[in-house]
Amino acid sequence: MWPRSRSRSPRARRGGAAAWGGANPGALPPGLRAASAGSAVAYALLAVTAGSALVPPRARRRVLTGAACVTALGTVMNLASPSLPERVLWTPVAAALTVLLWRSGRVPGGRPAQP
Repeated sequence: MWPRSRSRSPRARRGGAAAWGGANPGALPPGLRAASAGSAVAYALLAVTAGSALVPPRARRRVLTGAACVTALGTVMNLASPSLPERVLWTPVAAALTVLLWRSGRVPGGRPAQP
């Protein structure tokens, strides 16, 4: 059996260098894994908010604008990270997410265009 601090996957052993400031070059500790899972749930909820009519237009605009502000802060934090993989990979991803969230919150009528 593998010790808890080691992962079977070589990719997972390197993953911590590109997340949470790169402070954990191996697999993330349990607390940061839980926080990452919470972030994944939050992103899924944002996707539902941006892409459906389930949320009223005013609430949708507020949620997406607030999320854009938070991801703008995340972009700056990724840019300032000591971790090179985090700066190279996550800074442009967070910047693109910020722009998309901002624009989604500004769609006239409160709903995205239907294809």
